[in-house]
Amino acid sequence: DQLYKADFRRTYPEDVKLSHPLKPLTFETEKIKAFGNIDKVLEQFLLEQQQELEQLLHDGQYKQLPPNTVRLVLDAFVTEEGTKRPVAYEQTGDLIRTKTGKVQFFPLIPEEALSKLLQRLIDNRLLRQESDRLELSHDSLAALIDRARSDQERQVYQLQSRIVLAEKDFGKTKEYLGPGVLGQIDELLTDLQPRLEKKHLDFIAHSHDKQKEDLDVERDRLKREKNLIRSNRERRNQVVWIVIATVIVLALVFYSAQTGLEDGRENKEQAMKIEEQLRQIKELNQILKIAERDRDVFKAAWINDSSNNSSIVMTDSLHGLLKDHRDKKVYPIIRINDQLWMAKNLDYDTIGSWPNKKGDEFGRLYFGPVANEVCPDGWNLPSDDQWKELFLAFGGYQDPFDKGRVGKPEIAYNNLADNGFTLLPGDALNDSGGLMDSTSGFYWSSNGNIYYHLGSTKIIERRIIPEKWSMSCRCVKKKDK
Repeated sequence: DQLYKADFRRTYPEDVKLSHPLKPLTFETEKIKAFGNIDKVLEQFLLEQQQELEQLLHDGQYKQLPPNTVRLVLDAFVTEEGTKRPVAYEQTGDLIRTKTGKVQFFPLIPEEALSKLLQRLIDNRLLRQESDRLELSHDSLAALIDRARSDQERQVYQLQSRIVLAEKDFGKTKEYLGPGVLGQIDELLTDLQPRLEKKHLDFIAHSHDKQKEDLDVERDRLKREKNLIRSNRERRNQVVWIVIATVIVLALVFYSAQTGLEDGRENKEQAMKIEEQLRQIKELNQILKIAERDRDVFKAAWINDSSNNSSIVMTDSLHGLLKDHRDKKVYPIIRINDQLWMAKNLDYDTIGSWPNKKGDEFGRLYFGPVANEVCPDGWNLPSDDQWKELFLAFGGYQDPFDKGRVGKPEIAYNNLADNGFTLLPGDALNDSGGLMDSTSGFYWSSNGNIYYHLGSTKIIERRIIPEKWSMSCRCVKKKDK
């Protein structure tokens, strides 16, 4: 057909349109070769059809349609990967209606106009009509249409798929779109809007609201942190003055002892008391220095619980430090209920572990089969029950595979952080070695493939995953039997 049209125009240039009956033509080998290979012919045919149908639309009653309407409709029949996408349809008389994804795949096109255009594409052999679906007539057409997509269009399709999937899964995950994705959406919103349903646009708006709420929470945290630093300084100054006063008292006591006071036993007991006070002051001063350096971990020592929630269990953030003798690294430890926990992620370098690209403070990521063996001597991974007990004490957790919502999952993360136990978004490596989500934290339990997930919504979830992943570890002290 394309060869005939091209040769017709060369042979009969005075005949603008193909006259009927068709005039005779002779095809020579050289002309056939000069016309090009089949892909080039198909590309030319596709371009001509697009131009012809665009002209037909805009010369008729659909002048308000975008100038690239035909290309957008053809694009709906091609997947992101460049393969054919079948589209289900139903036909009532001459009217063709698509069954799925009308807004998503056929934006801003009236139903009647779309039906007529689909029929013309079928008549022109660009689309093949089956009993229950429409699809491109050839795989090569899908490849040509995909090749014509710009980088921006590809980005729009990827964002569109991500938004639709996130909105669909929100009922289970309770996770909104993150700041990075929202930034990309804002840049391409004009192109995205026609391809999204109202529920998807509402989901974007709610994600922005959640981001603003998280920023407000972070500002409040920074404000509390600033007050903590000021409080630490004041307390350290108090300690300094106590030390000076104690030294003066000791000097007076020793002076009295040297001048021969009769009640030597009383002076000795007094000196022992003062010596014990000095030891406690020295220990407190050391902890205050650590608190100023690592104030996220120790802030619960100075901030009273203001949540007015009876389920909060205050922690003993001044319990001390754990020195891992394998590599001499030091970890703050806190007591929650009757259990000692590491207040920071484990960072011991061993076979089956990988450094965290976000920094040493996020600890290393540990391969599932070795995670149970990496804690220091006398410590181990928390069991599934120990994690549950911890989260329930401070609010609750999500359990989509068992009980669903347990307690109040939305308050557990902040309550834990306010009491010195901050779960960091250390990411994870899947079984292919790929990073999962830089806004999330993944923590192993000692129960094999059970782990705990912290997403951008700060809601803690209990999940199940193959042991071939690599995730963060927190350790708890083994209890004496």
